[in-house]
Amino acid sequence: MTKIQWKRLTMFVLAIGLIGAGTVQAEEIQSSTVHSLVKGRPAAFGALLIEDRTYVDVKGLLDCLPYHVLSSKGLASFNNETKTLYVQGIPYPDDPSAYIEIRVGDETAQVGDERIELVHPAVLIDDHIYLPLRPVVEAYGLGLEWDSKTKTATVSLLR
Repeated sequence: MTKIQWKRLTMFVLAIGLIGAGTVQAEEIQSSTVHSLVKGRPAAFGALLIEDRTYVDVKGLLDCLPYHVLSSKGLASFNNETKTLYVQGIPYPDDPSAYIEIRVGDETAQVGDERIELVHPAVLIDDHIYLPLRPVVEAYGLGLEWDSKTKTATVSLLR
């Protein structure tokens, strides 16, 4: 199977998952790329465009946060019963801003010690949580640029 065929199959499977969940129509899903320059090393990863919004999975989110989440000190977990993602970075609890709580379907999220509006809720696709990138990035005061020609979002530290 070629790379293009694999990409099309993946997008089809994701589209079927979203249609089954009743959240988005298949024609509203496209692939996207995110470049993160936040942690001093460039990171690039795939993302989804849903209703013209860039959605990232947990791994993508972790690459965009201004703190580190390691298995020994930080924590990223998903509670399947409540459909809630919890992220605790290394400075947490000393630095309460290194905490995120996002529930699938909710239009708000806890980022640090404040509640933020997501406008578009997090979604669950094939047991993976995807969340809108912009509200979380903006809550941390990071820069976000969008290139509509290449469908690429770039996250960076503001100077």
